[in-house]
Amino acid sequence: MKVAVYCRVSTDKEDQVNSLENQQKYFKSYIEEHDDWELVAIFADEGISGTSIKNRVQFNKMIFLANHREIDLIITKEVSRFSRNTVDTLTQTRKLKEIGVGVFFINDNINTLDNEGEFRLTIMASVAQEESRKTSERVKWGQKRRMEQGVVFGNNSILGYNLVDGKLSINESQAEIVKQIYYKYVEEQKGSSVIAKELNNKGIKPVYADLWSEESVLKILKNEKYVGDILHKKYITKDFLSHIKELNKDKDDKIYIENNHEAIIDRERWNKAQVILKSRQTPQKDKSKFSNKYWCSGKVFCGECGHKFLSSMTKSKEGYNHSWVCGNKRKNGKQHLNDNNEFVGCNNARIREDILILCINEAIDLLCDNAIETKKEILKEITSLKYINYNRRINILKRKVDVLKNKKSNAISALIDEKITREELNILKTELDQRLNILFKDIHELEIQESMQKQQKERFENILNTINNIFNHSIRSEQLYQSIIDKIVIFNRSVQIYFHAFPYIFDIHFRISRANWEYKFFITESKILEDS
Repeated sequence: MKVAVYCRVSTDKEDQVNSLENQQKYFKSYIEEHDDWELVAIFADEGISGTSIKNRVQFNKMIFLANHREIDLIITKEVSRFSRNTVDTLTQTRKLKEIGVGVFFINDNINTLDNEGEFRLTIMASVAQEESRKTSERVKWGQKRRMEQGVVFGNNSILGYNLVDGKLSINESQAEIVKQIYYKYVEEQKGSSVIAKELNNKGIKPVYADLWSEESVLKILKNEKYVGDILHKKYITKDFLSHIKELNKDKDDKIYIENNHEAIIDRERWNKAQVILKSRQTPQKDKSKFSNKYWCSGKVFCGECGHKFLSSMTKSKEGYNHSWVCGNKRKNGKQHLNDNNEFVGCNNARIREDILILCINEAIDLLCDNAIETKKEILKEITSLKYINYNRRINILKRKVDVLKNKKSNAISALIDEKITREELNILKTELDQRLNILFKDIHELEIQESMQKQQKERFENILNTINNIFNHSIRSEQLYQSIIDKIVIFNRSVQIYFHAFPYIFDIHFRISRANWEYKFFITESKILEDS
């Protein structure tokens, strides 16, 4: 049996690294005790959270090998090492079980190939996720208290300041650059793009970039730290599972402290800069005109380096042509080694808008060829689904929770009235707490199943909406493309198109020939790939 090991530690601290090494030694000897086991590899993710599988390189490599039948069994220390996200744990183990690959959690004594394995795994995975949530809440609470005390968070200093142990101190040489920026903006009434150009011409470099830009100058002009104040919680992480940071729109939740540290810019000049910034700000209604100028803005990506493709106008004998070019290539040119011996730039070719549209229409044709059958299959799936009223079951369990809580309250009253002893109260309380824990776990499991049922239904409905959108538009327009396309990935001579909700990639290969000063475009291959 081909066996793989998975280990994970959530931080890169020395004690955690030692723990990782000890885990690996333990697993090697554990596998050697089984004569019919062959160690494929030990996969270890270091310093990565277990609440999401997205950024766990070793974990995803292991799953890839398992899907290609290179692994028969995965062993890991416990459920929380595998994942602290209940949905991830159940989804991955179910997929593996379908192809005959088991996961054995040693400390929890759970094997997903056993009949009762998934039931016990669901409980343990829920407990692991709940522990992660509690840890996240404790960390947030501690950070908030430190924020209120004026502690500055972050690993890096900002221009003009040094950050040591949560305290800002002025870096005199860098502070002069900040003062120059504010003087030019307020006293000389220069724009941010002009200031950026002047700084670059003087050879003055920002801290974390090669050149100044309009955005980097504006960032300094808007930063309250330069007047000695600090604003905490500009961005927040709402979901402890996804770790995605969002702009905090709740003013009451933010923490603003005036005169927190020594200022570089006096308050009078700072206030003048904010007034000028506000007067030059583009109204929101006008911003939307530019951000939505093209139907696929923000949806086109480079298949070579991953950067976004940007809109571009090129001149030819026939006039100006609208095309799309890799942002990395536009900024840095063709791929090359920079002064720091790092690869920058991109070799991907630009693509004309008309060619992109033709590729999209080819993908739509491919979808339409299979759309009727796909629609029938989806409708069949929807009608065959046995929807369970989880909400009703959850409410029944919640009422049971209320009854047990009332019993606990009554027991305390009975102790006060001397109807029962302290010992009797402790026994009763222990029994009630055990029953409550079981109910809480059952409620959590039902909530997970309800969420998964809802996601499955929404996925089917989104696929149907995409198909119906195409059928309802007799004319293929930018409005249609915007409504049905999720993402486009551009390679040198091919385009991959992702439709909303569809589990497939529409792969279009093309060729361009030039004869008699005319360009001719040919589609050489078009196919549907499964989205891995």
